[in-house]
Amino acid sequence: YLIDAMPNKPISYWTGPEGDKHDFSFDHIDIEVKSYKSSKGARVQISSVDQLDTTNKPLNLIVYSLTSSPEGLDIKDLAESIKQKLKDRSDLQSILELERKLMLVGYSSYMDESLLDKFIVDSCSVYKVDEEFPQIKRSDVDSKITSLNYCIDLGLCDDFKIENNQVFGR
Repeated sequence: YLIDAMPNKPISYWTGPEGDKHDFSFDHIDIEVKSYKSSKGARVQISSVDQLDTTNKPLNLIVYSLTSSPEGLDIKDLAESIKQKLKDRSDLQSILELERKLMLVGYSSYMDESLLDKFIVDSCSVYKVDEEFPQIKRSDVDSKITSLNYCIDLGLCDDFKIENNQVFGR
């Protein structure tokens, strides 16, 4: 979904693999992407105090609800689908950039497919992360604490949901 909505050179906006605090960074908005298994409930893991930080620009949280299924897609299927979309755009530079970033996150097209989990997307929800969104803020954490992670129950966050077509804040 995201690749279709992105402007030219879409892989350049994927900044998470290079250590940025958000998965995608655009001129006017950042996007964090999370997923959870549908059978476990609408809870997402936040892996750092900065992951939901909105001090520089607005942030939207895109969350995918997934079900394990042999008929689903695995990471290899998704990577190939994105590469095909980039080929259709004749964007060979982005294909190379995608492969480099996939390697940074530990993915290789040579991985044994039998070891890859397949999932079906049950739903996709978008949340506007603002000052009221449940989060632990850097200013609330003692400077001696260098790392933390926590879980948010999205079933209690309906007030922050926005329409999927508003992902880019337009």
